[in-house]
Amino acid sequence: TILTTMGEVTGLLPLWRGLSKQARSYLFARAASACALGIVIVLLNLYLDALGLGPAFMGLSFSVFSLAVGLASLPAGFLADLFGGRRLMVAGELILGLSLFGQVTTTTPNVILLYSLLAGLGTALISVASQPYLAQVTSDRERQQVFSLSYSIFLGMGVVGNIVAALAKTIGPTLDPATSYRVVLVAAALLNFVAASILSRQSDLTPVEKKDSKESGEERISSDVVKTIASFGWFRFIVGLGAGLSIPFFNIYFKSRFDMSTFWIGIVFGVQSVVAALFAFHGPRVTAWLGRVKGISFLQAASLPFLLLLAFSPFVYFAVFAFWARACLMRTSTPLYRSYVMDKVGHSFRGRAASVYTTLWHWAHAIGAWISGHMIEKTDFTLSFCLTAAVYACAALWLYWFFAKDEAKEEEEQAELRSALTLRLPGRPL
Repeated sequence: TILTTMGEVTGLLPLWRGLSKQARSYLFARAASACALGIVIVLLNLYLDALGLGPAFMGLSFSVFSLAVGLASLPAGFLADLFGGRRLMVAGELILGLSLFGQVTTTTPNVILLYSLLAGLGTALISVASQPYLAQVTSDRERQQVFSLSYSIFLGMGVVGNIVAALAKTIGPTLDPATSYRVVLVAAALLNFVAASILSRQSDLTPVEKKDSKESGEERISSDVVKTIASFGWFRFIVGLGAGLSIPFFNIYFKSRFDMSTFWIGIVFGVQSVVAALFAFHGPRVTAWLGRVKGISFLQAASLPFLLLLAFSPFVYFAVFAFWARACLMRTSTPLYRSYVMDKVGHSFRGRAASVYTTLWHWAHAIGAWISGHMIEKTDFTLSFCLTAAVYACAALWLYWFFAKDEAKEEEEQAELRSALTLRLPGRPL
């Protein structure tokens, strides 16, 4: 009863009830996949560390993964536009599960890198196909809210994965760390197979998709569309570079700088996901107040002081607080940005737009992770986190500079249209 009341108050239950069957199944599949990712985020680097593979190898592994995502994303985008996203997501979840299973059942570095490459392929299929598919199975009116709901569910179920990861050593107390991590990571791979099973049971078309498909037949690619997609791609490249410099190493950061145990690393990551999920669902309120472009830029800029606090904090409590605050602000901006891209480009180009910015984000992520891995091994985390803050600042400025003027112009045109309609239809509510 309490949960039902909260759902009604926040508008969550009415939103859920209005969703199509395909949209609900998508959210269930993303929940399973998110739980798997929550386990991997906490344990994979710790597993590699237990094998004696240091930060330089971790950075290389992540770079191989990100480069594979980038290489596979462009063809995946064309396939998503031609054949729909559901089949690509099924294939991606299966590949991701197989690659994770392979990574944790070997101790050979080169084989681990090979499976990292395969994991990049699976991630590319999911990343590129998921956003156009969700846009297809939702209406224009509910899309921004559903994107935020999807991201909140993704973060929330990541908490479950974080907690499971935190308990890895208690699952087999007599096992060595590498073996206990391996058991839990295999369970994560099984969750990817569950996600694939849920998606495979759905059909490809909904009334929303058919309507959009009919409208999109009149769309033609133009220089403005190319320019818009390229600008979104460049923004994601900058963000990906900053993310690669720091995000893959947060678990190693807490272990190395503060000697934090696996259990507490999992708890810290779990609480981060809970708080970020709560904030992300209310992200549309920020855009209603500031506008979408200004809102996204503001959220990203507001995260910068907390990155610097992470870089210089000598106290674990300050570092944990900064870690949570940074995640809330950056992750709240993510679904708002994705929804904005899907609305800004036409239906026929959603897959290609997603593939372009996914490709550039992961290539930049690969570059950042490779650089940061060597940098951390030779110095510490301070310089990497400071560079991340500088790069994120550039990204926020770029997005504001390129799109804020267009958004203001669109709002002005809509206001003029409303004013004209009011003059033509006096006394009638619009």
